[in-house]
Amino acid sequence: MKIIKMGELPKNLVFFCDNCGTVFEADSNEYDSATKMTACPLCGHTVKGTTSEEEPKKYLTSENFIFPEDADKVEFGPTFVSDEEIIYIIKRGVDYLREHYEEDHWYWLQGNVWVDVIAVDEERIYQVRVARRYYDMPINYDDQDDEMRDL
Repeated sequence: MKIIKMGELPKNLVFFCDNCGTVFEADSNEYDSATKMTACPLCGHTVKGTTSEEEPKKYLTSENFIFPEDADKVEFGPTFVSDEEIIYIIKRGVDYLREHYEEDHWYWLQGNVWVDVIAVDEERIYQVRVARRYYDMPINYDDQDDEMRDL
């Protein structure tokens, strides 16, 4: 056997369990290399690993998140959206829902502006929300979600 180009050995990853607080290290045969996830050796909770140079990222679930600490506040972008533009966007959303009556939700994002339009049939209204700054936070599926969604 002849090595043509040297590769890198898989790195050990550091894991932080949000469920019980255990911090542990695992080598490449102890975690899923595609997802970088494994079970906590203490409580069995699924956790995501990071390289030791990275700050361990909290694996958020519907049971362990803290708002607003775990959320990213979206305030980026030099984009300024005027009130007139927002009025136009709201009208686009309502028109879309009128044309696509099988849908009940439409949204639009640009920079740090979020426009959300929901058709609430039982109240016969279009509920409109406009946020000039908002929070964004991914909450991961758990085993129950995986079963319900056949994942």
